Amino acid sequence: MTDALKYDYAFDPNDDSTAARVCRLVGEHKQVLELGCAAGAMSKVLAHHYHCTVTGVEFNPDAAQLARAFCKEVVITDLDQADSLRALDQSFEVLVFADVLEHLRDPEARLREALHYLSPTGHVVVSVPNIAHNGVLAQLWCGEFNYAETGLLDRTHIHFFTAATLQRMLERVGLEVDHIETIDTGPFHPEFAKYWEQLPPEIYTLFQHNTPGQPYQIIMRAKRPVVIDDTPSPSLWQRVQQRLRGTSS
Repeated sequence: MTDALKYDYAFDPNDDSTAARVCRLVGEHKQVLELGCAAGAMSKVLAHHYHCTVTGVEFNPDAAQLARAFCKEVVITDLDQADSLRALDQSFEVLVFADVLEHLRDPEARLREALHYLSPTGHVVVSVPNIAHNGVLAQLWCGEFNYAETGLLDRTHIHFFTAATLQRMLERVGLEVDHIETIDTGPFHPEFAKYWEQLPPEIYTLFQHNTPGQPYQIIMRAKRPVVIDDTPSPSLWQRVQQRLRGTSS
């Protein structure tokens, strides 16, 4: 598998996969900035199924070339670098970070930077793998923490999230989470099968009932908080005084 095709795949927009759910949360007819668009699997669905105009951001030039078939533009840049989005010259209604933040050295800083390109009424859609998944816990119980080519412990994952830590990070950059979804695999996942087989029965049962360990993926939608102007309106007498002073608006 070449690097350009590592994250290339096809999916049904109406299925229950992470990619399909993310696209549904983006919405229709949106100006979208997809950060880490890879070869354009999601860009294709957003453009063709949801009639969005997609600008992609991608580090791998070969993957970026493939994504150009579905994007208005693809910017080749390293998201790990400060000011990596300086080539952009517009704002977007939706920012998409689908399985991207876990690959970055400083995801909070890069997210904060990307928000400069979010329109005031826009929203952000984020998906990340859940490091609290029971499979990871089973592996740790067995004294292991093994990376793989793909999956929850993809060897290029360098930052890890739970639902709580992802939400706190979104809030720290000034966003308000208004929707959360999880892709649940139940207590087990074939990716970690050999570790389940090594667990003592009582620990196996404990993990079966560990609710935070059920989700394999976490998806959140967030937006800027609505600012309510609660400044009291001037009274009639105050308005009269303002008019007499020539200060009324």
